[in-house]
Amino acid sequence: MPNPKLESRMTIPSSGGITFNDGGGNETVTFTEADEYYLSSAGDQTYGLMADIEDQINDVGGNFSGTLTVALTADGRCTISSDGANFTATWGVTWVRDALGFTQGNLSGAATYTSDDACQGLWLPGVPAVTLNKFDTSATTLWTGTRHSDLHGLRSMSGFAWVYSGPYLKKIDRMPFFGILPRKMFIQDETYVNESAESFWHQCIYGAEGFATPGGPIRFYPDLDDATVFASYKVLGNHDFAPEQFEQDFWGAYNWALLEMIQLPGEY
Repeated sequence: MPNPKLESRMTIPSSGGITFNDGGGNETVTFTEADEYYLSSAGDQTYGLMADIEDQINDVGGNFSGTLTVALTADGRCTISSDGANFTATWGVTWVRDALGFTQGNLSGAATYTSDDACQGLWLPGVPAVTLNKFDTSATTLWTGTRHSDLHGLRSMSGFAWVYSGPYLKKIDRMPFFGILPRKMFIQDETYVNESAESFWHQCIYGAEGFATPGGPIRFYPDLDDATVFASYKVLGNHDFAPEQFEQDFWGAYNWALLEMIQLPGEY
């Protein structure tokens, strides 16, 4: 079973962008306040955040001579690279710099750059998720949740009964992850800033980051290498960040679960 990834929706907090230059003149990627992205897949825009940067340079811009690639590393950091000349990247707004993990500031002098930190709005647990049904990339409904309705009824002592049903929703009551390494669980144990479940919970479920909304939505990809198969959820149950030991008196791995995940209605 492949390892999954989770991403938060990013609502652009302020308009601005990134200016690239590989010697042919400035080429600027722009973002508009209130537009919505996920790192790997589209929100209310045509592309995910990283693919939109590529598209605006490679398919729209004309001054950049190389082909720009923006991608995630295996540890959740971001690489920005060109198959052409060395280039510079100047951050017009700090939120996109921070979201991609580039706390080292403006970039210059190379054709490939890797962020110092892991990307915000992203969690790579490094272990499989456990759900009620198997993962099947050809039939996402098998693992996205179970149906819950408002079906209810009344009865009288004379034997008559009335039953009502309205809309239903799809919900995952509990999605656990077992055996998570400390660096992927706790902020204090991170190798790269932002890589832990605690960071993801604080930034994206609690909603501390400016791009986030409390409870998400977050997007779950059963295979971290496939950005086309996913389900999106509001998270209602994780009021606290409360992991558990993998086993008693063992401090090398932990368990954590996402609780009461309500799938967004437009996806089923």
